[in-house]
Amino acid sequence: LGQLRLGNPARDLQGGLLGEGPAVPMAQLHQAILARLSPSPIAEDHLIRDLAADAADVSPALLNLELDGKILRQPGGLVCLPG
Repeated sequence: LGQLRLGNPARDLQGGLLGEGPAVPMAQLHQAILARLSPSPIAEDHLIRDLAADAADVSPALLNLELDGKILRQPGGLVCLPG
Protein backbone atom coordinates (compact mmCIF):
# COMPACT_ATOMS: atom_id res chain seq x y z
CA LEU A 1 0.00 0.00 0.00
CA GLY A 2 1.11 3.56 -0.64
CA GLN A 3 2.14 5.91 2.09
CA LEU A 4 -0.25 8.60 3.30
CA ARG A 5 1.25 12.08 3.34
CA LEU A 6 -0.39 14.62 5.61
CA GLY A 7 -0.04 18.39 5.56
CA ASN A 8 1.36 20.72 2.94
CA PRO A 9 4.42 19.80 0.91
CA ALA A 10 7.64 21.60 1.81
CA ARG A 11 8.67 24.48 -0.40
CA ASP A 12 12.14 25.30 -1.64
CA LEU A 13 13.63 28.82 -1.56
CA GLN A 14 12.35 29.67 -5.06
CA GLY A 15 8.74 28.83 -4.14
CA GLY A 16 8.81 25.47 -5.87
CA LEU A 17 6.99 22.49 -4.43
CA LEU A 18 9.02 19.65 -2.98
CA GLY A 19 7.48 16.22 -3.10
CA GLU A 20 8.36 12.88 -4.53
CA GLY A 21 9.53 14.46 -7.79
CA PRO A 22 11.66 17.52 -8.57
CA ALA A 23 10.60 20.95 -7.37
CA VAL A 24 8.35 22.85 -9.80
CA PRO A 25 8.80 26.64 -9.60
CA MET A 26 5.52 28.48 -9.06
CA ALA A 27 6.26 30.81 -12.00
CA GLN A 28 6.55 27.79 -14.30
CA LEU A 29 3.19 26.49 -13.06
CA HIS A 30 1.62 29.94 -13.62
CA GLN A 31 2.91 29.94 -17.21
CA ALA A 32 1.58 26.43 -17.84
CA ILE A 33 -1.85 27.41 -16.51
CA LEU A 34 -2.03 30.61 -18.57
CA ALA A 35 -0.94 28.74 -21.71
CA ARG A 36 -3.90 26.35 -21.38
CA LEU A 37 -6.56 28.99 -20.72
CA SER A 38 -8.49 31.19 -23.13
CA PRO A 39 -11.42 33.61 -22.74
CA SER A 40 -13.70 30.55 -23.03
CA PRO A 41 -14.22 29.00 -19.57
CA ILE A 42 -13.07 25.45 -18.83
CA ALA A 43 -13.59 23.33 -15.73
CA GLU A 44 -10.90 23.67 -13.09
CA ASP A 45 -10.68 19.88 -12.70
CA HIS A 46 -10.19 19.52 -16.48
CA LEU A 47 -7.34 22.06 -16.29
CA ILE A 48 -5.73 20.11 -13.44
CA ARG A 49 -5.93 16.89 -15.48
CA ASP A 50 -4.45 18.64 -18.54
CA LEU A 51 -1.56 19.89 -16.43
CA ALA A 52 -0.99 16.41 -14.95
CA ALA A 53 -0.43 18.14 -11.61
CA ASP A 54 -1.74 17.76 -8.10
CA ALA A 55 -4.80 19.82 -7.21
CA ALA A 56 -2.96 20.84 -4.02
CA ASP A 57 -0.34 22.54 -6.23
CA VAL A 58 -2.67 24.03 -8.84
CA SER A 59 -5.30 25.51 -6.50
CA PRO A 60 -2.95 28.01 -4.79
CA ALA A 61 -1.51 28.95 -8.18
CA LEU A 62 -5.02 29.64 -9.50
CA LEU A 63 -5.74 31.79 -6.45
CA ASN A 64 -2.55 33.80 -7.04
CA LEU A 65 -3.45 34.33 -10.70
CA GLU A 66 -7.00 35.33 -9.76
CA LEU A 67 -5.77 37.86 -7.20
CA ASP A 68 -3.36 39.26 -9.81
CA GLY A 69 -6.31 39.69 -12.21
CA LYS A 70 -4.83 37.28 -14.77
CA ILE A 71 -7.69 34.76 -14.62
CA LEU A 72 -11.38 34.82 -13.78
CA ARG A 73 -13.41 32.23 -11.89
CA GLN A 74 -16.90 31.54 -13.21
CA PRO A 75 -19.83 29.79 -11.52
CA GLY A 76 -19.69 26.00 -11.66
CA GLY A 77 -15.95 25.64 -11.06
CA LEU A 78 -14.93 27.22 -14.37
CA VAL A 79 -11.84 29.34 -15.00
CA CYS A 80 -10.84 31.52 -17.97
CA LEU A 81 -8.72 34.41 -19.09
CA PRO A 82 -10.28 37.89 -18.84
CA GLY A 83 -12.07 38.83 -22.06
